[in-house]
This record gives sequence, C-alpha cells and structure tokens, in this order.
Amino acid sequence: MTIMRASCLLTAALALLPPAFPPAAAAGSTASAVRDAGAARHARTVRADATARAATTDAAARTAGSARTAGTVPATGTVQTTAAACRVPGLAVTAPYATVAGRYRAGAVSLFRDARPAGTLAQGRAGIAGEPGRGAAFGSAVVTGDFDGDGRDDLAVGVPGEGLDRFQDGPMYGDGAVHVLYGGPRGPRASGGEFWTLDARGVRGRARSTDRLGSALAAGNLNGDGDAELAAGAPGAGRVLVLAGTRTGGLTARHHALLAGRAGRPGDLFGSSVAVTPDGLAVRRPGAR
Repeated sequence: MTIMRASCLLTAALALLPPAFPPAAAAGSTASAVRDAGAARHARTVRADATARAATTDAAARTAGSARTAGTVPATGTVQTTAAACRVPGLAVTAPYATVAGRYRAGAVSLFRDARPAGTLAQGRAGIAGEPGRGAAFGSAVVTGDFDGDGRDDLAVGVPGEGLDRFQDGPMYGDGAVHVLYGGPRGPRASGGEFWTLDARGVRGRARSTDRLGSALAAGNLNGDGDAELAAGAPGAGRVLVLAGTRTGGLTARHHALLAGRAGRPGDLFGSSVAVTPDGLAVRRPGAR
C-alpha cells in the first residue's frame, strides 16, 4: 500500500474515534487478530482528511470527513501505513468474518490510534458480553456517538448473527444484538458496556431467530436534547430499534421506539440500512413493493 502526502485510503468498515495519544508516525503496523478482514464483504469506504493528523479534539475529527485519507486492509489482515501524513485520531476497523477462538466468522474489531494498533475487541474478551459464536459476525456494523453526554465518543458494535441461545448463531439465523462500549480517556472501555437485544429489559419487542438486530447502525441527536440516540436495524424482523441517549447513564430503553415499515411485514427488510439526516432518521426498505 502506498500513501500519498495528500491522502490515503482505508477500505473496511470504519468508525472515527476520539484522539487518545499524541500524534506519532507509524510504519508497517500489524493487527494479526483481523487476518480475515479482507473477506468483509459488507465493508464500506470511509474517507477522512489527511489534515486529521493535526486534530486534537472530537470536533476536529468529525470535520475531517470532508477530505481524503488512507490505507488498505489486505486479505492477511495487515494494516500497513508508511507515512506520517495519514494521522487519523482514531479508527475502529471491523472484521466480521474473522475467526476467533476457533469460531468461524465470529468477528472482531481492531482499534487504532494514529495508525498504531490499540487493541482488539471480540465477544468474550476484556469484559465484552457473550462468547465468540460461529457466524455471529461481531462488527458487521459500527457507529460512534456521545450517548452519555460526557464529551467522549462511545462505540456501538452490531452482532447480527448473535443467537440468544446456542442453537441460533449463524449467518442465516441470529436474533442479533448490539454491544455499546462507552468512551474513556484512552478510547472505548469494555468494562461497563451494554448488551442490547429485542428481548432486553424495557424493550417492547420479542427477539426471533431471524431478526438480525445490529445489521445496520446509526447515531445522532434525534430528539433535540443534545445527546446522541442509537438506531439499530433488524431487517429480518422489519424493525428499527431506537434507544435514547441520556446524561444520567447513557442509552436507555425508557421512551425507546420500535419502528416498522408501512406494511409492518418482516419480508420488506425494513432496517437493512439506517442513517441520521438533518430531517431525522432514514431507513432503507429494499423489499418494499
């Protein structure tokens, strides 16, 4: 991979994270835990300005999205950077098809600070709920937002293949779940995180083995209170779960919303994609007739 002075390009599912370390050059940084990252079929390309190398605040990181940045995740899962010109404050690089603890396509998320590896997240590690499951696809979607109003970005990770019992993990079956890791001084903290499902306490839903909650995620201030809300698509159920952010504990199911397509039928795949716009929440419904 070659990085030009003006920009670099990183192809994978990415989320900008707040800065944690002073700017530093890195060369040939490797994250062996994401060796299957190149197989992430649903990866998207995120471009961030090369001038992000000078960013020292979350606000600067958010404005960096207007220009071009990055690196390449080859099939080996090695993330290579060869110049200090690419200084993104923080990245979460997902590998939903990574093998973890011998479980095929269990999924993992690698964190980077200024192109330096800063840890790997996976179920069953460092306080993250659950165990790696075959086909769970941890990291199929990621999004950041300040859900608890402390000024630090929090990280939400979708696990659409998560089964709420051991017979339901997999690429076709999966109730689905969303892990939320709250931000600390050095980035997302696994301790004190949350595990959301359609069966979670206070949620007016019922999880089924084909719902695939967490297939799509979006975050933004939807109710005007200044805190970010989290929207999680469950296309197998034709639903979108919206959780409210609060400054007294983060996300809450109180006053949550469970949205459905016009017909309210699972077959329309309502929730396949979600996005926060200036007008509210946009939801894709590819199976609509």
